[in-house]
Amino acid sequence: MNKDQAWEQILDWLDDERVYRKAKWEGHDEDLAGGLDDGANFWDNGVLNYTGRVRLLGLDHPLGLQALMKLISTLTRLAELAIVEYGPPPKGGLPSGELN
Repeated sequence: MNKDQAWEQILDWLDDERVYRKAKWEGHDEDLAGGLDDGANFWDNGVLNYTGRVRLLGLDHPLGLQALMKLISTLTRLAELAIVEYGPPPKGGLPSGELN
């Protein structure tokens, strides 16, 4: 598999996960919109849980790779809610810390 095919697999997986996640968390956006303010919140727990599972299982294990994808999905949902709340992000394709 080449890198373009891998990217397509990631996007397809994230689309499927978004459908699953929306059904699982529908009606809980208010609970999830708190951002990263509280160290014991949904986002910190999700990110730490999936990061730990990736480290424990490794990327060569199917469940380790699944945990990596769940981590990406969790962060994508956080970004989605942040954009809804605060507006679009700065332009992509720039070094960190640069806005244009």
